[in-house]
Amino acid sequence: MQEHKVEAGLQQLRRSVAIWQEFSDAYYLLGTVALKKQAWEDALNYFQAMQKISPQDLQAREGIALIELGKGMHLHIEGKLPQALEHFEKYIIMTPHESERQTVKKRVQNLRETIGKEKGEKQ
Repeated sequence: MQEHKVEAGLQQLRRSVAIWQEFSDAYYLLGTVALKKQAWEDALNYFQAMQKISPQDLQAREGIALIELGKGMHLHIEGKLPQALEHFEKYIIMTPHESERQTVKKRVQNLRETIGKEKGEKQ
């Protein structure tokens, strides 16, 4: 039942942006839901649309950064460490939040050490 309500709300948001292309809040909500569903390309499209409307809006920039963080975490869980590292590094560059940047920098440092150890073990 709840999923049906969520989907109905998303349909309303999609209709809203079809009618009013400058509705940045709708793009933000659509991007956030896509991000939570790990629909990375959809999320990127919504946040980029929002960024075109409001280039100075930090929420669009943060949304795009969170896509990189999400991809990195997903790849890290899958054991694809070099690919995860690339996404974490993009997040560090893009995030507007210094405290988050520092947290992910520590993760990147640990990941580099792990990758270095794995390379050393293979040789």
